[in-house]
Amino acid sequence: MNAQEASDLFRQEPPRFLDVGAGEVAYRSAGSGPDVLFVHGWPVSGATFRTLLPHLVDHVTCHIIDLPGAGSSRVAGRPRLRRNGFVLGDAFADSSLLDGQFDEFFLKPLNTSRKHQAAAIQLLRSFDKQHVLDLAAIHRRIEVPVQMVWGDQDPFFPLKWAREMVGTFADAHLDVIPGAGLFSHEERPAEVAAALLPVLTDTR
Repeated sequence: MNAQEASDLFRQEPPRFLDVGAGEVAYRSAGSGPDVLFVHGWPVSGATFRTLLPHLVDHVTCHIIDLPGAGSSRVAGRPRLRRNGFVLGDAFADSSLLDGQFDEFFLKPLNTSRKHQAAAIQLLRSFDKQHVLDLAAIHRRIEVPVQMVWGDQDPFFPLKWAREMVGTFADAHLDVIPGAGLFSHEERPAEVAAALLPVLTDTR
């Protein structure tokens, strides 16, 4: 799979939808090998992993979903703001990456689609900060190896937080990606894949 094929995977209608009660989650898969589930954050969709897939599909089977309200899933910001540091302006170390495919897959739908706008509002209203406060207790219950990958230029979740978080897991390792921000997997996909594959293929 090359970069163009990976991007086109998310321009096409997904082959399958999964009913999760709150809507139908779009599901796509690619590759072969051990099964790996890719779950995105907000305000992106499964398409955020498009630059990472070419580095992984020869080693693992990638199962990619769009959570309810994102991407192609079905559910029952404005461009001029995106370079503001308080919005998404600092999400990439290289701010030019906010244009092009990131705009196509994530920002434009939020600006032009009432469906995506409504879903984003619904998601934000449902957010409970207690979930963040409870993470340490949840981490302690995770027994499998955890591989953390962090951009050293991430202003939203500083590297200091990541270093502190390592100790909340029973078995965790942190790899730092130089020159990358919040979306390190989009800015430095090869480096992120190199950090992930030993754990995903059980060769660490």
